Amino acid sequence: MTILSEVRPGAYFDSVILMQLQRSLADLPGVIDVGVVMATPANKELLAASGLAVESPAGSDDLLIVVKAKDKKMAGDALSQGVSLKNSDPIVLMLLFNNFLKRNGL
Repeated sequence: MTILSEVRPGAYFDSVILMQLQRSLADLPGVIDVGVVMATPANKELLAASGLAVESPAGSDDLLIVVKAKDKKMAGDALSQGVSLKNSDPIVLMLLFNNFLKRNGL
């Protein structure tokens, strides 16, 4: 089992987008657990409590993506996909948001 993380300084996304990204990554092959949060002290504590603690210089204004997977390759692949989705243009992010709404009957 491997845990990898990625920090994006100053990257802010609405919590709904972060939840959708987290759910998308959790569905990838070999992924055991995922955390996609703004790196506030409270969110870092939640990650630690769920077994996703990582040493990270991330601060409250930074995005933190943490992936726990069966092996390093699977964790790296998921993390790469998360960074790719996160860096997408606003249209892709809106599609993710719409997908979230549909999945939740909203």
